[in-house]
Amino acid sequence: MGKAATFSSYISFGRICSNLRIRKTILMILSPLGIVLLLFNKKYKNIKLKYNLSAVLIIKNEGDYIKEWIEYYKNLGFEKIYIYDNDSTDNVYKKLIKYIDVGLVSYTKMSGHARQLDAYNDALKKAKRESKYLAIVDADEFLFPVKDDDICTVLDRYMQSANNVGGLCVNWLIFGSSGYMNQTSELVTQRFKHRSKYDFNKNQHVKTICDPRKVAGVLNPHIVEYIIGCYAINSFYQKVDRPFTKYNSNAPLRINHYFTKSKNEFVRKRARGEADSLNVRNMKDFDIHDRNEVFDDSMKRYRNVLEKTTGQK
Repeated sequence: MGKAATFSSYISFGRICSNLRIRKTILMILSPLGIVLLLFNKKYKNIKLKYNLSAVLIIKNEGDYIKEWIEYYKNLGFEKIYIYDNDSTDNVYKKLIKYIDVGLVSYTKMSGHARQLDAYNDALKKAKRESKYLAIVDADEFLFPVKDDDICTVLDRYMQSANNVGGLCVNWLIFGSSGYMNQTSELVTQRFKHRSKYDFNKNQHVKTICDPRKVAGVLNPHIVEYIIGCYAINSFYQKVDRPFTKYNSNAPLRINHYFTKSKNEFVRKRARGEADSLNVRNMKDFDIHDRNEVFDDSMKRYRNVLEKTTGQK
């Protein structure tokens, strides 16, 4: 297959099998081979990039939340959002049309189970030719610049700290239900103002913002596989090769993760299943993540602009 082989071509081998367990075994065997071939793939040098900041997410029935999410990331300076719709039934597409028409959103339908990594790898292929940085996030994750720094400036500082840095791993900060039992019309970022303490173990999990040209592919929703010689770092400038790292309360960026929302919203989320497997979340996950020890209204600085752009209060 040679150097021209792409990571996605190896992912596609797994789709020949409908049994997810066997499919994942096939991918575990074949994916390293795909990465090896990509280690020497061209690095897309001398390409004029259209965007500084892009993001990718896969959604299923996120119609109630997607407008706030897009407007939030747009306000942060994101210029392109690759959205993969995994069999939504809530007419979310209608809420995306205006963003698609102006070129902010690239919309792709992606049917079937456990398609999260497929979506990420497809977006990665596009971003290699279009974007300086790609954030790999979910619809309940809001990248938060703690010190109100320009995100590109922060990323440049980390990415340019060494020639081979290919990604920055940003920690979660878990927000709980704030005592809500049911969904309200309020913005997610303004409704939930209670979070976990920094030392909560789930906050060690990370999501990745990467230079797409230094990435071979994605095998894990939290971290990526880099071309030979490249690697990710955390906010301490330490190398990271796992999906978690020590939380840094002084980090310039974090991801506010609204994992639970209200209890009834979590029940609906649970019914959708997980994006990268056939598993259904246990209600114990709600209890584990419903952490409300610390009052945190730092997202209030975005309230006015989000209320104006979304029409929500």
